Amino acid sequence: MIEFEPIKINLVEESEDASSAVVELWPLVRGWGETVGTAYRRVLMSSVSGTSATFIYFKDCEHKKKSFHVYHEYQNLPGVREAVIEITQNIRAASFVLDEETEMVTVELTASKPGPVTAGMISAHPGFKVVNPDEVLFHLEEETNITLKIGMKKNRGFIPATQLRPSDVSKDWKSRSSFPAGVIRIDCSHSPVINVFPETVQERVGEDGSYQRLRLSMSVKDGYRCEDAFKEATEMLKTHFERISFDDWHVDFDLYSKKDEDEVKTFRPLSELGLRPRTENALRNNGIDTIDSLEMVTRKGLKSLSRVGEVAQREVLDKMAKVGLSLREE
Repeated sequence: MIEFEPIKINLVEESEDASSAVVELWPLVRGWGETVGTAYRRVLMSSVSGTSATFIYFKDCEHKKKSFHVYHEYQNLPGVREAVIEITQNIRAASFVLDEETEMVTVELTASKPGPVTAGMISAHPGFKVVNPDEVLFHLEEETNITLKIGMKKNRGFIPATQLRPSDVSKDWKSRSSFPAGVIRIDCSHSPVINVFPETVQERVGEDGSYQRLRLSMSVKDGYRCEDAFKEATEMLKTHFERISFDDWHVDFDLYSKKDEDEVKTFRPLSELGLRPRTENALRNNGIDTIDSLEMVTRKGLKSLSRVGEVAQREVLDKMAKVGLSLREE
């Protein structure tokens, strides 16, 4: 059986508020730095728990002594500079935290005087905290009475607004099959992790210089700590691998008939394109490990990738064109 060196973990850099940090893991067997780094990046970006707004609901709104109602996110509000869709985007950009004992709450914001309306104007609620109270949510350009209810929930991953049910976002709606009129659901991105950049360097153990050291440079939203996010991701990875059991191991050689063999999808390695190592590593660090995953990226998406400059972009397009491939249409 192969024996592995004990893996060491060290927090080598951390900002004063713990919202950015660099974590190192070593020594890793050659080639495993990229494997472990990709796994960590995907779990950190998609599955770490955090708090997100789930819905907004305007009530008791009045402008120039005339009441008005809000029915959809594309509506413009009298006396308010931003449209409803901009307000929801600003709320999503703000940072909120629910404590360990609190799963979901509905908070309230009231405003009437002209000027910026900030996250700090949200009323206090047990177990709920506004991390960046100066974050501007919208502006009142005239005296307008606004009362805004906002749902908050602690969860994992990304949940589209269309998948939210009344019981998912409010304890008061447990028995409802549909949302009350005027409730606007919000796409929920719960993970507080903003960026994760894996990088591998050679590491020597004794006289063996074939090992690797993995450096994870990461940042999280205000109010969260990189160390906590890293520990949570580690526990999730460990738990999932521990649940892989061979107790019910069964090999079925007839799983695919001869007719189906040609339909089994094989993933083409990125190395088949013949890219420069620097370009290939940059793509892998962005989670693009195969030609198939690269084909799903648009030109705009390619430009937005970290550490993939104009030269690398042209190289990718040229190499793909030579083998009759292209990026996905916008």
